[in-house]
Amino acid sequence: MSFFTKSFVLLVIGFLYVSHGAAQTKTDSVQKQEKLKQELMQLQRTINEAETKRDFAALDRLLTEDYIFTESNGRISDRKQLYEDIKKSEPSTDQTIDYDDIKLFPYGDSAVMSYMLKVNIRGKDGKENVYRFRGTVTWVTQQKRWRMAAIHVAHVKS
Repeated sequence: MSFFTKSFVLLVIGFLYVSHGAAQTKTDSVQKQEKLKQELMQLQRTINEAETKRDFAALDRLLTEDYIFTESNGRISDRKQLYEDIKKSEPSTDQTIDYDDIKLFPYGDSAVMSYMLKVNIRGKDGKENVYRFRGTVTWVTQQKRWRMAAIHVAHVKS
């Protein structure tokens, strides 16, 4: 085998080795991102449940001190205002929330998540009302755990 042939074979073997390592790293990264997406969606559902149950201690653990909520009408609420709104509202037992088109963009100790949100509420008259929103959430790690720092929702007309 000539020097050039040996060099070419070694070059191909090296390329294949590096490509395999890069593919494995990419697979690990995708799996890690999927695991984080599932974790943050579970926290989102826990927040929904805490709001329904008026569990302010749970919300304190899950929302940052400087949490901000931008509603679809442009109104901005902080955590204190959110709690007041929850206290004033009538608990909704006939409500389901579904998420779709979930996208996660991790940035180390923070992450941005986007999703479609469908809320089904059965009114006192028995009629089901369906509302759709596009949500964008900012998550940060504080005290070694993920917490919601901000959420913005925009109403999506059916």
